Amino acid sequence: MSAPPNRVPSARRVGFACRAPYDPALIERADTVIVPGWRDPAESPARPLLETPERVGARGGRLVSVCSGAFVLAAAGLLNGRRAATHRRYAELLAHRYQDIRADPDVLHVDEGDVLTSAGSAAGFDLCLHIVRRDHGGVVANNVARRLLLAPTAGAASGSSSTRQSRRPRPAAGWPHYSTGFPTTSTRI
Repeated sequence: MSAPPNRVPSARRVGFACRAPYDPALIERADTVIVPGWRDPAESPARPLLETPERVGARGGRLVSVCSGAFVLAAAGLLNGRRAATHRRYAELLAHRYQDIRADPDVLHVDEGDVLTSAGSAAGFDLCLHIVRRDHGGVVANNVARRLLLAPTAGAASGSSSTRQSRRPRPAAGWPHYSTGFPTTSTRI
C-alpha cells in the first residue's frame, strides 16, 4: 500500500483481519477474554464493541488487554481507579484521556486481579505466561515458555499484593540450556 507523500496510511487500512471459526456467543461463557491491540488509540471504540467486555466484567470474568487493547477496556470504564499498562508510546495518551487510570509506561504488564494489561505486543507473551503461571503453576508455565522458546521469568507472578507488575524480566538462571535442552546460540535459533 502506498500513501500519498507526507501522509502515513491510516491504521484502519493496514494490518490483517482475523476470522474465528467459533460462535461469537461463546465469549459470554469464557472465563478469560483477551482484547488484542486496538487499531487506533486516537479513535474511540464504538459502543457495541464496549458492551461485551462490560458484560464479562459484570459477571466476574477475567479481562486481559494486549498493547493498545487497554484503550478498549478504558473506554468501557473497566480500568477506572486501576493501574494499567499499554505500549510505551501510548501511555501518555491513555493517562491524558482517562484521568482515573494510572498508566505505567515502565512495566511489561499489570495484574489487577480480574483485569490484566500488557505493554506492547511482545509483552503480551509475558502476560500470558504470567496468567498460565497464576492459574496452573510454575512448572506448567515454564513448560509453555520452553515450548515457545520464551524465557521463563523468575518471580513474575510472585508477591502477595493484589496489584502485581512485571518490570524488565529477569531470565531464570541457565535459561538457554534449561529451556531447550541444548546450548542455544543465535545461529541455532
